[in-house]
Amino acid sequence: MAELFKSDPNIQTMIGSTRFPYAKQIKIHRIHNNLTPEQMASILDITVEDYLKYESCDLTIDVTDYVRVIKKLI
Repeated sequence: MAELFKSDPNIQTMIGSTRFPYAKQIKIHRIHNNLTPEQMASILDITVEDYLKYESCDLTIDVTDYVRVIKKLI
């Protein structure tokens, strides 16, 4: 399974992006605080769909938007 991830160029692009550490931090925050995606979306005042894009490291979201979300969580 790990080889599949290593060989997938889309996954490698995502993991290598500047957004990935932010997406990871957002997900860790949710799990650490035992929150649902719905609760996180409410905290951030965004839709659940948009929240899930942040958590899954959507490369179409600007890095400054990731930073803004992280600042709301701190």
